[in-house]
Amino acid sequence: MALLGFVVGVPTALVALAPVYLPDQVPTWGQLWDRVMSPDDGSLLLAVLGAVAWATWAAFTGSVLVELAASARRVHAPRIPMLGGLQRTAARLIATAGLLVATTSAISTPASPAAASALVATLTPVAPADAAPLAAPAAPATTPTSAAAAPSVALPSITVHRGDTLWDLAERHLGDPLRYTEIRDLNTGRTQPDGSRLRDADFIKPGWTLLLPADATDLPPAVHTVASTAAGPSVVVTPGDTLWSIAAEHLGDGHRYPEIAILNVGITQSDGSHLSEPDTLRPGWVLRLPTTAPVPEPPQQPKVASAARPDLPPSPALSPAPTAKPAPTLTRTPSPADLTTNGGSQETATGTSIARAHEDERQAASAWFLGLAALGAAGIVGEIARRRHLQQRARRVGETIPMPEPTSPAASAERTLRTATTPVSIDAIRTTLHNLACRCFDAGRELPRVAALLLDEHHLTLLLLEERPDAAAPFTARNPRTWVAPTADVATEEAIDDPAQGTPYPLLVTLGHTEDATLILNLEAAGTLTVTGDDTTADEALRALVMEAATSDLASQLALHTDDPFADLTDAFEDFRLRATDERDERTGWAKSVSDLLATRGLADVHQARARRELDDVWLPIVSIESGLTTPPSRPWSGAVTLTRQDVDDAWTIRVDSAGMARLEPLDITFQTQRLTSEQADQLRALLLTSLPPEPHAANGTPATSAQDDVAALRRAHLIVNEPNLMAAGIRLNLLGPVQVEGIGGRPLTPRTVELLVYLALHGPASGPDLDEMIWKGERGNPNTRNVFIRRARERLGDGVLPLVDVDGLFRLGEGVRTDWARFQHHLAQAVAFEGQQQVDELAAAMALVRDRPFRGISPTAYVWADYDIQKMVGAIVDAAGILARIHQEAGRSRDAITVATLGLLVEPCSEELQTIAINATFSHSGPREAKSLRRRYSELMGRLDPELA
Repeated sequence: MALLGFVVGVPTALVALAPVYLPDQVPTWGQLWDRVMSPDDGSLLLAVLGAVAWATWAAFTGSVLVELAASARRVHAPRIPMLGGLQRTAARLIATAGLLVATTSAISTPASPAAASALVATLTPVAPADAAPLAAPAAPATTPTSAAAAPSVALPSITVHRGDTLWDLAERHLGDPLRYTEIRDLNTGRTQPDGSRLRDADFIKPGWTLLLPADATDLPPAVHTVASTAAGPSVVVTPGDTLWSIAAEHLGDGHRYPEIAILNVGITQSDGSHLSEPDTLRPGWVLRLPTTAPVPEPPQQPKVASAARPDLPPSPALSPAPTAKPAPTLTRTPSPADLTTNGGSQETATGTSIARAHEDERQAASAWFLGLAALGAAGIVGEIARRRHLQQRARRVGETIPMPEPTSPAASAERTLRTATTPVSIDAIRTTLHNLACRCFDAGRELPRVAALLLDEHHLTLLLLEERPDAAAPFTARNPRTWVAPTADVATEEAIDDPAQGTPYPLLVTLGHTEDATLILNLEAAGTLTVTGDDTTADEALRALVMEAATSDLASQLALHTDDPFADLTDAFEDFRLRATDERDERTGWAKSVSDLLATRGLADVHQARARRELDDVWLPIVSIESGLTTPPSRPWSGAVTLTRQDVDDAWTIRVDSAGMARLEPLDITFQTQRLTSEQADQLRALLLTSLPPEPHAANGTPATSAQDDVAALRRAHLIVNEPNLMAAGIRLNLLGPVQVEGIGGRPLTPRTVELLVYLALHGPASGPDLDEMIWKGERGNPNTRNVFIRRARERLGDGVLPLVDVDGLFRLGEGVRTDWARFQHHLAQAVAFEGQQQVDELAAAMALVRDRPFRGISPTAYVWADYDIQKMVGAIVDAAGILARIHQEAGRSRDAITVATLGLLVEPCSEELQTIAINATFSHSGPREAKSLRRRYSELMGRLDPELA
């Protein structure tokens, strides 16, 4: 409206107030001089002002037309000489207008590799068409479905590197970050080298190859198209691939890896590099294959008979087998010369590298994070993210939510957990199993009885307790008791909208790592699980199991009841997740009630009731952790589950030795169990204690305040910004949204260099060990590696940006580097000091710096140190948005209140204050129906965090 008002309204007003009267003839210079020098009655001044106004309008309108034309053609607008400022203003207004009519993007937290997806929801208020709420930065959208079709011409492409986002790639290669939607639309649905597909503009993986619009610039050398120019069959390298694994999968024999090496030596790859050593494959490379390569079949899991339970599914024999995959055992490290000499020496050198690479791949697959597998670590990170949303919701103006001190063991534990990566997210696994249940129900088939799951980089495998050859999508039956789905399909499953479908397998927990996969157990299938063997290791294994079951969404937020062994953990959990109890009869009483109720409907057990959607009140089991059983153990799918260290006849058993090697009976699966030592448990307990949310009723009891009450609260918080030259020219780090660096020319900075700048801007000066701990995730290895990186960064940035260390030995940034976060704090502090319109202007200036949630779109494993800063920024933005929106609301400017509140909710979607303002302003502006709809959407969102808030 502002844009339309200026372009159309200004000339209308000028015609009425300052009409232009053209003379009958062109005046001479003498007449003009006399007119200027003669006494003026005011008409000359008005004429000059009118001429200036008309010229300004013409210049701005011309800029608008240029930007509109460029936007319609989806190209970068040409720069108009001497009108740069007006053109930037026009571009900003056009972009804002586009945002106001665009559908709101999904909101999700970036905090974790697993739980961020728990908050995906449309959150903006429902406002009338002329007052649509502000959304995330977006350009005019194209039809996403068209992206699946191959382009008719060869398009440029780029390989994604660590820390890249679509926003950054659009800014770097298209000159305009708002054009990230073009990259998104070109690549939605395209299969990437790792088999996955782009579904969320915030989630791209290193190694992916993304198509760019035809006008993309600043491309790496030799990168022109995605297609390989190699003749014959080829394969795209995915993360973790080795020449051995590629030969084994595509040629049927890992020993044929030299054939692949010979075919590809010296070929320039998409990133400009080439194969020089056999152990330096990079994701995204396209490797030629011998023309005799057979069509690979899915790998078959070896079948192991179970003497204890012959009716159980065949399971992989996952104990180490020397004949499973023989690897060359050579002793020499290859050099580039080795690879380009005669075939014999090449094969010898390559064999050594392949053996080492294969071992590295195996070690990566079995990585531990504070003793937990990656899924367990991801579950805790997701739980912390959920809690911090609830803490932000209950936080009062001027307060900050509790966070562990950056140097504390709890903070170190959090950083370690955040480095965990999983082949697919917990939410994707839950969605896939939900869809499986929906499809089985719609087809009139029973839900398969799943005993366990195996997750590796390429497959999610279900191990069934009964023969079911009729697998449902996305699974296929490898055999009647083994269903397999590619992780690429799991990652792209869209949840079927079926509110009547409950969680089909509500009690899944990670046990540890097999030789090449993560083992997940369905505790309902066990009924009673006992952990025996070496006492210390068994205690640690059970402690890890309890910690994960109390945090992971794979366990459906069920309540765990424990007696003495884990009572010390209960104070770090909400009562509905883990609580201490001595009531041993509660479990058996519940199981008896469930059994009687099932009998009235002729149902065999809870699993059948859940599959047929009957008696939904018994679908969720209760879990008891008992040091010793004084009552009968729980039966499979009885509505109750028992975990114990006591030997129990006919119970499923984990037998673990002192080294952590375990065997799960009766499935006969050997694995390395995840374990939590008492020290590691104390670290996690401290971390969980700091994030413990308030009781729901405590948040609801917060009294209503006015805008000036909130200003007074901020004033009491002593907002002080001790940073001079906030507006000085130089390098600017934009953190209030996708991370950006402005003011540095030349080639783009590497993601790690950007992370170094951001860390020093927020936490510098810093010592070398500090950088090792934060940037290199605690790998305090050879200082020379860090020093080489710092030197390269200094050569790229200059001494003025990254000066040499001082006598104190600390790394710091130069004076010319500033952040939008510092400017935001400056404006907020000024707003607290001022009153009236000055206060409004300062708040508006602060909010104008906010583009999205701070650090939006970062890689899940990048900036693992930054959540402390993110939460602080989120709190300040919500405070500023709440005060400004409340001022607008109190002044009757409902539309402005909606816009500001919506921008704040983009940053923290769970803020109770902003939700309330948005609902009330929507009621005033659009009526009760729209307000009710908005309230319902917020209620659905909060119900996913805590059912009591729904």
